[in-house]
Amino acid sequence: MTSGTSPCLRTLLVGLGRIGWSTHLPTLLKHPGFRVTGAVDPAEERLAECRNSFGIPGFRTLEEALEKERFDLAVIASPTCFHAEQTIAALRHGCHVFCDKPAALDSAQFRQMAAAARENRRILTVFQPMRIDRHNLFAREIVRSGKLGKVFLVKLLRTSFAPRNDWQALKSNGGGMLLNYGSHMVDQANYIFGGGGEVLCCVTDRILSLGDADDVVKLLLRYGSVTVDIDINQAAADNTCRFAIYGSRGSAILPGSGSEWRLRLLEGPAGVPAELHSDLSAPGRKYPAAASGFRSETAVPPEAEPPEERYYDNLHRALTAGEALLNPPSDTAALIRMIDRAGEIAEENASR
Repeated sequence: MTSGTSPCLRTLLVGLGRIGWSTHLPTLLKHPGFRVTGAVDPAEERLAECRNSFGIPGFRTLEEALEKERFDLAVIASPTCFHAEQTIAALRHGCHVFCDKPAALDSAQFRQMAAAARENRRILTVFQPMRIDRHNLFAREIVRSGKLGKVFLVKLLRTSFAPRNDWQALKSNGGGMLLNYGSHMVDQANYIFGGGGEVLCCVTDRILSLGDADDVVKLLLRYGSVTVDIDINQAAADNTCRFAIYGSRGSAILPGSGSEWRLRLLEGPAGVPAELHSDLSAPGRKYPAAASGFRSETAVPPEAEPPEERYYDNLHRALTAGEALLNPPSDTAALIRMIDRAGEIAEENASR
């Protein structure tokens, strides 16, 4: 972590819900480069818990906090529907902003957020932890290494049997798995391939959710010659795998549980047909045999610093020493454009 001799940034945490309380607050409290000098939440019991546990002053609204105190950084960890408004308000009061994902409801909102950052000469970045999760880093390494030959298909899956009955079950709050988990998984794919991809197809459904937002998503993306197949399913009774990477010389699979990848790799030219039989008489009246000559490997990506700690280290150095951001605004803009396009295609498919 950043040395304690570096500038300590006065930080306002906006939102004491799941992500704010369990991820942002603990990381901020142990980081020597940040001092949490205020917290915002409309629930008085949460403010009291924060005050009694950590001595942090509480405010019922962001406006009250910004009027009464001065902060260097605002961490926006509120529900998605508030992100744009709160981010813009904090930027206009001179705060840098670290916003949780999804950054905004759509591209129009994020453009307003980015414009406010430029106009006020403040830094805006978004917390996208899965791009630097150890398994995503391993997937990127495998894809780029050539170990699997020419990679042509990558599957990312996030499945569970978990009916939504919280605020994320409602479209009006920015709910729905395309926007929420999709923001993670599209960003993962963009990070693996070094840029935004083309949205080929998207289908969404509401199966178990008690609200009106989607809880099942099928999304196909294209990065050059590689197809990325994303499955988000909160009505799945089984969990087959989390990653599957297929290349011309093998595959790499991360099962639904555990941290061990299974690799199956073709050795030499064995198993690859030497010639094409183009006439209509199949040799021996047989279908082509399955390839042989594979060997199996396993790999466990090394433990890494938790993504939230890496983000806050990077953020502190970006604010105090000009280091490049782990997630620059241009990456988020590309991500949200893709989510927007996927939503449009999903609506077109639903109307057929």
